[in-house]
Amino acid sequence: MEHIEHAYSKKLLQKLSFVAMDLETTGGVHESDQIIEIGLVKIENLKISRELDYLVNPKSDIPKYVQRLTSISPETLKDSPTIEKIIHEILDFIGDSIIVAHNISFDLPFFNSVLKRLNLPLLTNRSLCTQLMGQYLIPNMLSSNLGYMGRLFNIPHKKAHRALEDAKVCAHLLLNFLHIFIKKGIRKVNQLYYPQSKFELNRAHFSKDEASQCLGVLGEIHSATIVYLKGEKGLELASIPLKDPSQEIEIVSSVMAQVPWKTITVELMGHFFEAFLHYNLNYNKFESRVKELINLHLHGKHLKGKDKDKDKERALEPTSEKYHIGPGSESFLISHHLIPGQLTIYPLFHLGHNNALIFHFPAHKKRLLYYAQGCIKRNDRRRRKKSSQDFGVHRDLFPFIERYLVEETASRKKDLLIVHKNTFTKNQMKLFKSIKTFLKTAPKDNTYPLEHL
Repeated sequence: MEHIEHAYSKKLLQKLSFVAMDLETTGGVHESDQIIEIGLVKIENLKISRELDYLVNPKSDIPKYVQRLTSISPETLKDSPTIEKIIHEILDFIGDSIIVAHNISFDLPFFNSVLKRLNLPLLTNRSLCTQLMGQYLIPNMLSSNLGYMGRLFNIPHKKAHRALEDAKVCAHLLLNFLHIFIKKGIRKVNQLYYPQSKFELNRAHFSKDEASQCLGVLGEIHSATIVYLKGEKGLELASIPLKDPSQEIEIVSSVMAQVPWKTITVELMGHFFEAFLHYNLNYNKFESRVKELINLHLHGKHLKGKDKDKDKERALEPTSEKYHIGPGSESFLISHHLIPGQLTIYPLFHLGHNNALIFHFPAHKKRLLYYAQGCIKRNDRRRRKKSSQDFGVHRDLFPFIERYLVEETASRKKDLLIVHKNTFTKNQMKLFKSIKTFLKTAPKDNTYPLEHL
């Protein structure tokens, strides 16, 4: 039976009519450039109902770069109608629907500039931008162009930079977002325009009376996650890093029983290492009994040796520079980010959530090199000054994470890449080859954002 809240949300959005719009133009100057193609897709009752597509004769030259981008040439448009002949059919199609575009700040003002030139009333319809919605719903997404976001949601995109095809992708993207809003219990139409944090796809929030629901959600997650337990006024009482939540429900239940929590936030992570750093971030604020409980779980669950004290002793023994963390380290660690196609890099000599860099490869090669070289220079300065600056990991957690890295990077499942700092400065070809190999062979253990919270 459909959840009551979901049924309300679905009914709320079913009443709305949307028109996804995309324009191909001779350029971006509103006063002089012209539309050469317009694609419109209408959505009613949460389904695509109609489409409209026109090639438009601009009565002006089409720049060569536009012809290359769109495959629309003057020859293509010689028998096409001018905008004056089709504008009323377009306006009738749009009606009073909510206008949707990927980068609405271009399409709608440009279309209104055409109406102004034709001495017609400007559109005052409400509007939505799927690009902005994507940025709200998928935090830390480095690219939000239509093609990339379409791939994230498995939406076919047969011909980019053609109006109807782009409008179709935009429409399907909107439908994905609308179903997400329904699943997350949207209560007001205004929340479409200004989505709050409750709609983010990597997070879910639970109140005290939803404890069993929270554990049920965790039981279905098989990838890295962190669970935050918060008390009065949002004070963080505990955070629990989990590698496979479906197999670690017991530790969550145990911590829930130990602290006077009011709300729980479950957040998906790209890798367990990232979840661990979030745990480390507020470690000093947690009660000793809570820290001891979580630390025992970490050692017992994630290290081969079950004896915490022996593991601790082994981890304190000198390790190679390849695995060593802290001021004396010589290496960086690279792991998958939660969002497909993105990676995260951490300097092992100065760990911490805020010291990481998220990047695309190979698009961000230069950014990656500048970041790494900057980290190396800052660390060299700290060494020369014999700085006692904190290197990011709490002393209690240091033995665990160092031992964890040794065991993980020695295992067959190579989902972490360790790179020596000299590779960034002296052997960049080797660096790029290593990252390429990592992307081909290292598994990404989630299908986010298709599967989300």
